[in-house]
Amino acid sequence: MGVYFLKWRGVKYAQMCALKYFNGYWIAALGTPQAILISKDLKSWYPIHIESYSPRFNGYMRVETSEDSIVACTGKSLVLLNKQELEEFFKNQ
Repeated sequence: MGVYFLKWRGVKYAQMCALKYFNGYWIAALGTPQAILISKDLKSWYPIHIESYSPRFNGYMRVETSEDSIVACTGKSLVLLNKQELEEFFKNQ
């Protein structure tokens, strides 16, 4: 079951640094809380990487796409996922 965007873990407000569309998936980088999320419909979101739940905004959260993969930077971590890994992620949900 996915999380509804504004009801995720008691977070009242979330601020995005980046939103990209990649092969049928929406990938978002949140600056507050610090996380990388994925969605198929922009309604239900699934965390694929959680950095922290700090209320301080992290302006270094970014998502970039290439032909067959996404790269997310959090300021502390670099997350690389290809299309097959994203499909596997949704099979396990």
